[in-house]
Amino acid sequence: MHRKPGAILFLFAVLFGWAPAIAPNTCFAQTFRVLTEEFPPYNYTQDGQITGISTEIVREIFKRLDHPDNIELSSWTRSYNLALKEDNIILYSTTRTPNREKLFKWVGPLVPNNTVFFAKKGSGVSIKSLDDARKAGAIGVYIDDFGESLLKEKGFTNLHSVADNRENVRKLADGKIDLWIINELTGNHMAREAGLKEKIEKVYDVQKDFMYMALSKATPGPVVKKWQDTLDEIKSDGTYAQIFSKWIMFSVTEDLKPAKLSELTGEERNWLENHPILMAAPDPDWPPIESFDKNGEYIGITADFIFLLEKKLGVKIRVVKAKSWEEVISKAKSREVDFITAAAKTPNREKYLLFTEPYLNLPAVIIVNDEVKGRLTMEDLKGRKVSVVSGFAVSEYMERKYPEIALEPVSNIQTALREVSFGKTFAIVANLATASYYIEKDTIQNLRIAGKSDFRYNISIASRSDWPILNRILNKGLTSVTERERQEIMRKWVSLKKEPWRPSKELLIAIATTFVVFFVAGIIVWNRQLSYQVELRTGELAASEKKFRNLYRTAMVGLYRTSLDGTKTLAANPALARLLGYDSVESLLENFVSKDIYVEPGKREELVARLEKDGVVESFEFLARRVDGTEKNVIMSATLYRDEGYLEGAVVDITERKKAEHEVIKEKERAEQATKLKDQFVSLVSHDLRGPIGNIKLMLELVASAEEFNIEKEEKSRLTKEVIEVADGLLAMIEELLDIGRLQSGKMELSKNFFNAYELISRHLMSFSALYEQKGIALTNELPENIRLYGDEVLLGEVIKNLVSNSVKFCSKGDWIKVYSLGGNNGAIVVEDSGKGIDDSITNDLFKHEVRTTTVGTAGETGTGLGLPYCYDIIRTHGGVLDVKSVKGEGSAFFIRLPVVKPIVLLVDGDRLFRDAFKKFCLELDLQFIEADDGQSALRILGESGGNGLVPHLIVTDINMPGMDGFDFLRKVKEDTITSSIPVIVATSNKDMEVREKVFMTGGDDFVTKPLDKKDLIPRIKRFIL
Repeated sequence: MHRKPGAILFLFAVLFGWAPAIAPNTCFAQTFRVLTEEFPPYNYTQDGQITGISTEIVREIFKRLDHPDNIELSSWTRSYNLALKEDNIILYSTTRTPNREKLFKWVGPLVPNNTVFFAKKGSGVSIKSLDDARKAGAIGVYIDDFGESLLKEKGFTNLHSVADNRENVRKLADGKIDLWIINELTGNHMAREAGLKEKIEKVYDVQKDFMYMALSKATPGPVVKKWQDTLDEIKSDGTYAQIFSKWIMFSVTEDLKPAKLSELTGEERNWLENHPILMAAPDPDWPPIESFDKNGEYIGITADFIFLLEKKLGVKIRVVKAKSWEEVISKAKSREVDFITAAAKTPNREKYLLFTEPYLNLPAVIIVNDEVKGRLTMEDLKGRKVSVVSGFAVSEYMERKYPEIALEPVSNIQTALREVSFGKTFAIVANLATASYYIEKDTIQNLRIAGKSDFRYNISIASRSDWPILNRILNKGLTSVTERERQEIMRKWVSLKKEPWRPSKELLIAIATTFVVFFVAGIIVWNRQLSYQVELRTGELAASEKKFRNLYRTAMVGLYRTSLDGTKTLAANPALARLLGYDSVESLLENFVSKDIYVEPGKREELVARLEKDGVVESFEFLARRVDGTEKNVIMSATLYRDEGYLEGAVVDITERKKAEHEVIKEKERAEQATKLKDQFVSLVSHDLRGPIGNIKLMLELVASAEEFNIEKEEKSRLTKEVIEVADGLLAMIEELLDIGRLQSGKMELSKNFFNAYELISRHLMSFSALYEQKGIALTNELPENIRLYGDEVLLGEVIKNLVSNSVKFCSKGDWIKVYSLGGNNGAIVVEDSGKGIDDSITNDLFKHEVRTTTVGTAGETGTGLGLPYCYDIIRTHGGVLDVKSVKGEGSAFFIRLPVVKPIVLLVDGDRLFRDAFKKFCLELDLQFIEADDGQSALRILGESGGNGLVPHLIVTDINMPGMDGFDFLRKVKEDTITSSIPVIVATSNKDMEVREKVFMTGGDDFVTKPLDKKDLIPRIKRFIL
């Protein structure tokens, strides 16, 4: 983010630039693969559909560019790696950071990204700065997320990473972590979905950024420009604001409005397109020109210039915080930064920097104790003691030009000001702005400006000398700042009092004479002018009021203002009257009592409590009562104005949205019912096979006995034809049964991987929640949270669903069902219930396809008898055993025993000490290791592993190794069809972004840096083996 003589930052960058003309429809012809992740409310799935704020904006771009709606939902890590490796990829919503800047082309900004800390409500955690967060306990982060990267860059070590961010919500609510870093809206959404919204609260705003669409790096510039222009068009015509306000009840910020450029040549715009983010360095400690506050925020006169220019141009400026002015100069020489924000031109600096025209001209003034009267010049200081700051340009200037002045050098300006205030020296000659800042900061009240010196600080932006085009762009940007804007900035930071002007005696006589002559005429002119101004301002006020009233009247959302106690409606618009069922606004104002709108008890009290606490409430959802007694689902925003005695806000009708959600649920229920009917059909048609087969047998017997029964030839022919027809129908029925069987079984092909059994059970138990709650059954998951299984997660999930479904079927109100493990993590998984049990006569036939053992459930439920044989086949295919124990009238227990598979990790690194440390870090994961010194040895191990069964489930490799290095090894692993599916983590001490990018481009699945951080390493390994 963000000496002598100074530094002020102006970063000038533009969002879209010049591109050569291209043929029509060239941009339209390129079709992208569009990827996103679960990141509500920006992009997420709801009722099987991808939706969200960003998604709606992206779909509007699709519509205008005639691009197919082909959005795919995947994990963030997979999507990010694809965007790095492949062409024609778009990934949204992506936070734009310096580390990512050159990895992609960018279109945006799409939406704001307000990163915050959440804490458990009532925990007493108070965060006033990032330093407070460092001292807190555990901070929950999401692997590879912007929040994790941000805190790591700032040196945080108390991070606990997870592969599923929803875990952090539960951990925070349970007190297992102290803070959770996440986008504010996403955190609230996840908490609400988990039913934990009231158990957490925001405690600190960490950083505000914006999210973009990230396009593959190879995307042509004209294509990127076309997408950017389309997004800007959506913002300009009001479509963007409509989408935004639909989801979030606050207005679009200036930062999200389309960029506007002026006076830039095509060459300059094209250059900016290829350099969308510039790095700049200010003086870290030169207030009020520029400095950093205790929270690390860039502030000062220069900072205000930068923020103003950012707003004008719609660009983002990356400010580098150096430790000292000397470091700023060093970074400029080495091209680590593109320009210095504020610097005076000197012959030495002109060797490596180009200077803009001065944008800040700071006079050096004479400051004295207010007991010293009259105005002073530099000549008046001769022979007197004058304080100066060592090393400052003004000190060198005075020493050279005014040797008669007795200079008293001090280390800093604060010391110099105190010496003048205490009378130790006569005066100080200093920069007006800096002196003003410290006088106000230290509350020194007995100093005044006695006059100007003949020295001035001319401050420019100093840019790297090899980019003259940047210097031209910066000059144009500075020219766009108006005089009024400059004065407002200076008034904010410079506030010293001056010696009042005293007129001479002769001037006073002249003024008195003039006053006598023109007094009467002046009064008349003044009166007429005043009348004119009153009339003019009255007209302007009336026009402004008319414009506001028209906007208020035509708004499509309900707007209101009520008294604090809710007994009187002070103002409303027609949209609110329509929403609440009134004929007119006047009728609403006369009859409506806002506190009576709430259908649900306690809702108004909840709103009032939140307003008392925060002053503002957004997206408050409740059921509203209309004047005719009907009800509407609404979302309200409210702002409390306590001193004025009212509150106001907006109300949006979401009834139709709620109905649509309800219809989706009903459609899902109908689909489930159709599936159930299909299953019943399979069972019934099996029974119906007997009829056709019996008919065929009977007719064939008649044909065979034609002579015995004197059957005529014609009759025999008819019977034969009927047999063929019945047989054809039977074959068709059998084919249908086989098709359904293939659909249900998936041909029993296994796709094995490690997975968390506790999470699998939890997901499937949730699907029975409505059923077991309806029957009054207690259903619990008592498995250890870290239990690990190896197998086909989908098929084993089918087994769990079947067993739990049977238990629910045979349990009554007050019964229980529990899933637990025998013998710890490696024991059998048991599904046990306290239902009516299984009759001994059918226990031995439960798993046989040929015996139908179905019985009626406690609520009359029926079954096919095919579920348990199906489960038995799945477990047997896994090499396991499915068994049952049951006591009639007491309940049943089904035991799933699968082979225990310990994850095998191939560890490839030439440093044995590192391999030993790695294995110690992973003791808690219970892993089996195969070790290799280099890539060649590792390939031999992989070639031999097929015969002995030791095929690794994960590979961890270094890059710098003798012989075959890590990149060549990784490339060969991913090119071999046998080993290409094995995930590979690259561990190296090289932290360069280019190395990280090359790892993912070569096929690596993850990346960790040495020395290893256990808190970072373990979650990354768990992604692949748990």
